[in-house]
Amino acid sequence: DHITAAKGRGFVLDLLLLGVSMTDSVREGLVARLRLSPLELDELRELARICDEHDHATVRFNWDTLATRSGYEPSDFLFYRNNKLVGALSIYAFSRDEAEASGMVHPDERRKHIFTTLAGAAVAELRRRGIPRLVFFCDHRSKAGIALLEASSAEFSHSEYRMDLEELRLPEQFDERLVVERADIDDVDADVEITANAFNMPKLEFRDQVVSKLDSEQTQYYVARLDGKPIGVLTLILGDNDAGIYGFAVIPELRGRGYGRQILIRVIQKVRESSDRLVYLEVAPENDRALGLYTSVGFR
Repeated sequence: DHITAAKGRGFVLDLLLLGVSMTDSVREGLVARLRLSPLELDELRELARICDEHDHATVRFNWDTLATRSGYEPSDFLFYRNNKLVGALSIYAFSRDEAEASGMVHPDERRKHIFTTLAGAAVAELRRRGIPRLVFFCDHRSKAGIALLEASSAEFSHSEYRMDLEELRLPEQFDERLVVERADIDDVDADVEITANAFNMPKLEFRDQVVSKLDSEQTQYYVARLDGKPIGVLTLILGDNDAGIYGFAVIPELRGRGYGRQILIRVIQKVRESSDRLVYLEVAPENDRALGLYTSVGFR
């Protein structure tokens, strides 16, 4: 089976399943988690800090997702040596077609097959779920990460730009019929329907995710309505110093009419009202339409 991973992002990866133990009574070797404890989250953040500093790159983990796992199935795989966290790999299954992953190994513990063990456990779990493709995030600056994925017989798949907002450009006027508000429980079905159709996501799993995070201050879901009808959605993920825009979609019949630009700007204005966080988003380099939209708003 071919599993896909990433350089800045994507590689195709073949892995043999390994006979690994999932017990964690002594916190030694491989541990699979349905949910992460506060202690484990702290250990992950510290390991990420060490790897970032050593590699002069950024290990990308979706920290809010890690803190709010549903607990239905294992998605986080940890590797311990003498009760110390030295490796980790987390998977994010946002569609039936593929999962995404981020992973890291302590600089002093590399070349000891820890990544292979973690990836083997993750692949086994994805095969159990029937998901055929795995995309690994890897910062293009991480020479160690790229070399590791290539050594694992992975193949480069695709890249994404990260775009940062420099100077917000406002439109000459807003359509007064367009209302953009943070979603509440009554908006969940509309959010799920628009998002699932735009990104081919499993509705049930995504609905559970939205409901579990409605009151989160880190993950905020927004719904845009035109004359009261939901026409667009957007997810805002707040970090300590930045705000990431994800899951942005407008219903097909209203694309290209300027509503996407207005929705983006109104959400950015809400961020700016309460903080000076840097606003960013990600986009495929070949997506000219999206690049044009984001550039017109002030992203670079």
